[in-house]
Amino acid sequence: MRKGLDDKAADMLRKEILTGEVEPGSRLVEARLAEKLDVSQGTIRAALKLLAREGLVVHDPFRGTSVKALTPEDAWEIYTLRNTLEAMGAKLAAERITPDKARMLKEAFVQLVTAVDESDWQVVMEADYNLHRVIFEMSAHKRLQEMYAIIETQTRLYINATGGLCTDLAKIPALHERLVEAVMNGDADRAQEIAADHNTEDGETLVKMLRQMEQNHSSTGG
Repeated sequence: MRKGLDDKAADMLRKEILTGEVEPGSRLVEARLAEKLDVSQGTIRAALKLLAREGLVVHDPFRGTSVKALTPEDAWEIYTLRNTLEAMGAKLAAERITPDKARMLKEAFVQLVTAVDESDWQVVMEADYNLHRVIFEMSAHKRLQEMYAIIETQTRLYINATGGLCTDLAKIPALHERLVEAVMNGDADRAQEIAADHNTEDGETLVKMLRQMEQNHSSTGG
């Protein structure tokens, strides 16, 4: 299916937001974006509405549209929801493991290791998300996959935000290796247990960091 201009514009803006090219809180002026992307303001307006539904931008009647900035509540909701969905996905994936699925998961893990070796956070982020997407595909639970897709972009925004918390990329494969092994071994209970807590440490750290930023902002009268 060919994408319309609205979707193409949304794709370009989404990429800039998720890669951090456009920072959280930045205003998105329709006229400037239309000129930059060489499309009409109507196209930009439609694209921004799509991104608003995805939770990437917010619209204020007085200040206009801006890139969504994660609040402590946002971070808490995202990482706890991810834990819940990923726990179910990992359990089902382990229960329904096949040799073909095991190879697919192993390939995704190798891609993550390779990305870490390249020391490029954006590449690591994509590989990280892809590995979890593979596990959801392996679960063969369509509605679970649909639920995860709903928060896909917000999850990517979350992963991008937690990137600043990871000072040692070499630790990332180890954090996923136990989960991958449990799923590949068909150990459903173990896979569920690991996935249920997979995002907790980074999530709690991000929540604390965002709360501190809010306090600093308030104390300076910003």
